[in-house]
Amino acid sequence: MTKREFRPGFRLSWMDGLVLVVGGAGSALVWGRSPYLAILLGTVVLHFFLFCNVFRVARIPELVWSGILIACVLAEVSLGLPRVAAVSVILTGTVAVVWQEMRKPAYHGVWWTRTNPGLRSWWEDHQSANSQRPSVDRGHPPRS
Repeated sequence: MTKREFRPGFRLSWMDGLVLVVGGAGSALVWGRSPYLAILLGTVVLHFFLFCNVFRVARIPELVWSGILIACVLAEVSLGLPRVAAVSVILTGTVAVVWQEMRKPAYHGVWWTRTNPGLRSWWEDHQSANSQRPSVDRGHPPRS
């Protein structure tokens, strides 16, 4: 297994930019037919950007947040959960996921130098350990 480069902090690739542009355009196009669906699409695209590029959240917490979003939308549509309650739960989930991620020894998103000054040591220790076995999402080494 090859050693990956240490590149913490904010990141943005051309593919990420493409997803943002297509998602934003899709949301704008849907707005005329269904503002609710347009906002929902925008929420998903915004969280993609926050979780993958800004805070660099691990996959499991991303999936937990996705489950919260789906549960809230279903509860709102089928059970009549007030929209303000659904939005509150979704935003609370977002804050909880980011807060939990920023407390990990592997945190490598924005402000990592303040919240996780020991990241470089953690990275070097785990690079040598991971060169002998496949990577698993356990506080995960940063994605390239």
